[in-house]
Amino acid sequence: MLQGLDFVISEAGKNGVQLILSLVNNWNDYGGKSQYVKWAKEQGQNVNNDDDFYVHPIVKQYYKNHVAVRI
Repeated sequence: MLQGLDFVISEAGKNGVQLILSLVNNWNDYGGKSQYVKWAKEQGQNVNNDDDFYVHPIVKQYYKNHVAVRI
């Protein structure tokens, strides 16, 4: 799967195209930002809603940790 993405990124670079890759989404069916908020709630963090994904330091760290493992 990532070989295809590597190819797309390589070709974009060769052609001067800049890409913005989204590594999280708003769709609950695919995990999305709500999953990170759910993990924080389960650990007793004071989070109010899915928008805390953007501001709560623990939730943001969960995302950073997940991306670091995947890349």
